Amino acid sequence: MDKKLEDVLQNQYENYILPFFWLHGEDDEILIEELEKIYQAGIRAVCIESRPHEGFCGEEWWKDMDLIISEAEKRGMKVWLLDDKHFPTGFANGLIKEKYPHLRKWHIKEQHIDVAGPMKNAKVLIKPDINKLGMIQSPESSLLCVVAYRRVDERKYSDPIDLTDFVKGDFLYWDIPAGYYRIFIINKTREGAGQYKDYIHMIDPESVDVLIEAVYEPHYQRYKEHFGKTFAGFFSDEPCFGNTFESHVGGGPGLYDYTLGIPGMPLPWRDDLINILSSHIGENAKLLLPGLWFDIGEKTSTIRYAYMDIITRLYRECFSMKLGGWSRQHGVEYIGHIIEDMNAHTRLGCSTGHFFRSLDGQDMSGIDVVLHQIIPGFDELPHSGITEAITNKEADPAFYNYVLAKLASSHSHINPRMKGRAMCEIFGAYGWGEGLPLMKWLIDHMLVRGINHFVPHAFSPKEYDPDCPPHFYARGQNPQYRDFKILMEYTNKMCHLLSGGLHIATAAILYHAEAEWCGGKYMFTQVPAKTLYDEQIDFDIIPADILLSNTKIEDRKLLINNEKYDCLIIPYSQILPFNLIKKLSELAEQGVCVIYVNNLPEKSAENLDIIPYIKNENLKVIPLENLSEYLIKLGYFDIRLKNKNKNLQFYHYERENYHYYMFFNEGLTGIEEEILMPFEGKYLYLDFLGDIVEVKATNGNEIKLKLAPYQSCVIVFGDAFKDMPLTLERRLVREIEVKGPYNISIANMNEYPNFRLYKESSPLIDITGPHELPNFSGLMKYITNFVINEEGNYVLDLGVVGDTARVKLNGKEVGIRICPPYLIDITKEITKGENILEVEVATTLVFERKDVFSCFLTLPPSGLIGPVRILKYE
Repeated sequence: MDKKLEDVLQNQYENYILPFFWLHGEDDEILIEELEKIYQAGIRAVCIESRPHEGFCGEEWWKDMDLIISEAEKRGMKVWLLDDKHFPTGFANGLIKEKYPHLRKWHIKEQHIDVAGPMKNAKVLIKPDINKLGMIQSPESSLLCVVAYRRVDERKYSDPIDLTDFVKGDFLYWDIPAGYYRIFIINKTREGAGQYKDYIHMIDPESVDVLIEAVYEPHYQRYKEHFGKTFAGFFSDEPCFGNTFESHVGGGPGLYDYTLGIPGMPLPWRDDLINILSSHIGENAKLLLPGLWFDIGEKTSTIRYAYMDIITRLYRECFSMKLGGWSRQHGVEYIGHIIEDMNAHTRLGCSTGHFFRSLDGQDMSGIDVVLHQIIPGFDELPHSGITEAITNKEADPAFYNYVLAKLASSHSHINPRMKGRAMCEIFGAYGWGEGLPLMKWLIDHMLVRGINHFVPHAFSPKEYDPDCPPHFYARGQNPQYRDFKILMEYTNKMCHLLSGGLHIATAAILYHAEAEWCGGKYMFTQVPAKTLYDEQIDFDIIPADILLSNTKIEDRKLLINNEKYDCLIIPYSQILPFNLIKKLSELAEQGVCVIYVNNLPEKSAENLDIIPYIKNENLKVIPLENLSEYLIKLGYFDIRLKNKNKNLQFYHYERENYHYYMFFNEGLTGIEEEILMPFEGKYLYLDFLGDIVEVKATNGNEIKLKLAPYQSCVIVFGDAFKDMPLTLERRLVREIEVKGPYNISIANMNEYPNFRLYKESSPLIDITGPHELPNFSGLMKYITNFVINEEGNYVLDLGVVGDTARVKLNGKEVGIRICPPYLIDITKEITKGENILEVEVATTLVFERKDVFSCFLTLPPSGLIGPVRILKYE
């Protein structure tokens, strides 16, 4: 039997969880208690976050870290460190401002002046870095170049003229030809960094070294004997280019929208970029720089693609690879994530321009999901959340549901260093209303998309901390902490099964970054991704870099780091780089099914002839609405459902000739499906939260699957099950409703375990309903009797529960359930005659604390709602 499967069946597994552990300078006893609570939750690592700690890298910090390293070592726990004083990574603990101000960020900014000619001996006053009000913004500005373009119409420009040499002192001297011209004055400036003005410059290796000097080296010097042992590594949180519109009157784009083509937007720069650009495009790049902000005709895509291609490669080299290389040289690992949200991952501003290049230096890929970005049921419609208040944009379900997790899992599959490891920072800033059912749903949402390491957000030892709840222990005030261990054990088991092997998918989708950079019309990656996912056709997202450098072809399949894909799908792109268009043609000639969605590209970014490459008869053009149907016709699928149901998600993983299928009901109603599998015979059925391990068999190649909302399972095919006896199928023969009356007692967390009688009730009621206890957070105990007249196999069905339930029958604990379905096998504990049922239900803290984050969640009823039934089976 596969070793990892054997481990899990024996309740053994490795640790895949490293929650944030916030430090504020608490007393030693509190820190030790909090670490112990993390350990008691079944977690064997932490990621220390210093954001709230005022003394980072000072005496108090080292005292706290010494304690945590020592206590973690005693418990066999690993310690990771968020690698800066606060997020986003790049502040370098203030060392740029204090010691290296000359290594701050550089940008280029454009100003423009419109003139009309003809006019001999014209003069134009040139002042560096002037905003719309005519106020000089920065003494650290210098002229890079002056270029004039003839105005073709209101939006387009042509015929560039380099006027840089005509600038003398404060004036441009020029004989203006007949016509209308726009003079672009391009300045190199420190302005444009806003809140990031004292941050490192991500494309300057000397500047990035300051972060190593400020954070990495001091921790190595103090804990070198623990590096690679207790001290596991560093975590970068949301590093970014950080170019902003701080002095642009009227404001700039939205937080996620820093794309090229926005007049006045500052752009990252360093002195050798002009030469690198010129070499890249084969001509004087200074003449084309206005195309970074305005449409200058056919050369617009040339300069925009070249600029984004270069600075994202520099980010990869100067930041990601440098920090990852330093970490590995010192025996530890490097992980983290950027801001991916709402397509920001291909852009500047709060992000880094290219998801894959940004994280290439890491040992795991990474993402985060916070602030209500993913909500059960909202897979089609945009929805509100805290992010809407921050960005004035509703959360886009297509991005968050069909691309976010797949970016990280795809990267982990195709980057050999990552070894299939993909991490998600999860749960943060959803509010106290986020209970264990929602947390479990989010974990499954990520697992079924290939995420297998988690950073829960967060453990905070601060009393009544209002900072981005929920907090899992909350100084003993979180009623659901006692059952948090159930979720963490489940997560570790699932991650253990879905690690160390090979993901199986039939399709690859080209990452759309280059198409967006080129400035033409393009389709987001999530558009074809959604079409495939809703038909249970799994895929990975592949960047052009990988296609151009690291592909093989085997049996007409695309082979990347042992992953095999039947087809490569190209989201519609009006313009693509020439070498990519050529490569796609070559792949098609070699037998790979290459599909352009909706249309072929019209031109290359370099304006080279692409006709010989797009007329390849092996390239297919398929309308988006026919894409899934076309793939199914070709047999490019893994499983098929007899009845279409987009809420059933699956993930196929192979290890040691064992095939693991995770299935998850992502919808809000139950699923009963007949599924056609690529395997026949006996299989193992696992439902860890339902305490179910069964041997079943296919009917031909068909299985029947029934999943409640929030429910997931794993189906395993392998040789070890061939000779195992089948688990007997059970048939429901009787339902007995337990109507009560119920004796209801309550206890807040300061009272627990001492309960006080609230009332006796039948029927069951919502404890936090408007006529009951709307401000109550804590535990509710329900006690009632029921009579069984005959022996048999019985299952307790609690019905609706808000939120978690611990059950005793006749004084014996029979099970804990943290999400639907609330079913417990009670055959061993039930007796003929009278039985005493006792159920403890935990709410969240939202009813007591009423935080603003929870305003965007739908809160379920509280307590045992039922109907409670005893189900008899044969």
